[in-house]
Amino acid sequence: MAKRFTLRVILFLCFSSSVVLSCHYEEKWGAQQKEEALLYIPKGQYLEKLVLGYQQITADFLWFKTISYFGQHVLADRKYPWLGNLLETIVALDPEWTYPIHFAGVVMGIESNLVDQSNRIVKRGIEMHPDIWQFPFYVGFNYYHVKNNNLCGAKYIYRASIIKGSPDYLKPLAIRLSAKGNSRENHILMCTELLKITRDKSIRDLIKERCAMKLQHLDSEQVEEACQ
Repeated sequence: MAKRFTLRVILFLCFSSSVVLSCHYEEKWGAQQKEEALLYIPKGQYLEKLVLGYQQITADFLWFKTISYFGQHVLADRKYPWLGNLLETIVALDPEWTYPIHFAGVVMGIESNLVDQSNRIVKRGIEMHPDIWQFPFYVGFNYYHVKNNNLCGAKYIYRASIIKGSPDYLKPLAIRLSAKGNSRENHILMCTELLKITRDKSIRDLIKERCAMKLQHLDSEQVEEACQ
């Protein structure tokens, strides 16, 4: 424990220094070249062999890189081509650390172009942590709210509902999703439930924005159908 704490301190100091150097590098060479370095991060199963037993410390370092990378893009172009690779590597290095899986389920899920990567990471989380009901909920949300797949959405929400400690309302919600399909009310319910289990304010704001866009799209479709 003391050894890992010391390594964490060293890692933090190294990371702080790297931020300063990174800013200088970006000013001189540009962000694109900087991000090309992410191409050279090996997959988790290969990186694990290279870090000589320091998987958790390496996962911590990559988490710092992930948050920095996400923060830069969420305020700019909102494109994250390397986010999935970073998170998959972190999960492979430290399978017991569940927060990156939650992050993949919520953040990657509501960014529609990343939903398949989100599901892949969270489904692995379901296999490793079958007692965490939020994981199948995230997958159900992704299928229903983003991919418009009512049956798969209902299936995973029901799977979440039978895990010990899950809220009582999940089972009726699964039945409702299956029976009433792609309705405005169902999407509001799903967004409300996702907000209930998300504490970070910036991520909550992102959820609200994406849910509002989805509802606006549904309203437009209903208007078009009524005018045909």
